[in-house]
Amino acid sequence: MELRRLLDQLDDLRRARAKIVERARRAAEMDDIKPRILQHAADAVREQWADADPASFAQVLDAELTKYDTFQDDLKQNREKQEALLARIEVNWILQDG
Repeated sequence: MELRRLLDQLDDLRRARAKIVERARRAAEMDDIKPRILQHAADAVREQWADADPASFAQVLDAELTKYDTFQDDLKQNREKQEALLARIEVNWILQDG
């Protein structure tokens, strides 16, 4: 019975992970960084930045990507819970077999 409960918890984690991925996909579909890129390019032209090469856009991109850190953190926590749960399932399986 304990094994069934652990497997149900594992399934709960799988569903939670799928929801995290779906939220990230929806956020990415609605995310449009084009205005930030265009603003950065306009600033570079207006202020005549000498170092306005493609690498200068990395800061803009990095700032935009931080919006997705929560999804990565949530997935990492889910993975850690899954690993712990799999270890418990393995122990439970060994105890039932032994």
